Amino acid sequence: TDEALSAPAELTSVQTQLTYSDIKRLEAYAKNHVDFHLIVDLLPKLAHLYYRRVLGLKLSYSQAAILAGMGFQRLKLEQVAKQVHIEVNQGMALLNKLVKKITGIVKKAFESEIEMPKDTRLDPDRDLGRDL
Repeated sequence: TDEALSAPAELTSVQTQLTYSDIKRLEAYAKNHVDFHLIVDLLPKLAHLYYRRVLGLKLSYSQAAILAGMGFQRLKLEQVAKQVHIEVNQGMALLNKLVKKITGIVKKAFESEIEMPKDTRLDPDRDLGRDL
């Protein structure tokens, strides 16, 4: 399955939901540089984009349940893990994987559609300390 945004309207939807700074935070989390508490506020936006099928992305049942529970219902990871019958550490790993998938798609879309000078492209290793 081709996991990518399929239309300019979808890219616009993503750009209205997420900012450059949001993407940097997601990237930092995906690389295990920061704790998931730094991105919890973005989960409702990610859930909205995923469940509206804007991202053209396939998630596992457990990943989709974690995204719905934490994004829409504002449940804690421990609560969602219990409902899905998985261990909390497994839920953390699944959350990280789903954030990596979504971040990859969104970053690629932002960089292909927005002309940014090379030195301002998304680089959380370089930019995280300066902006957060």
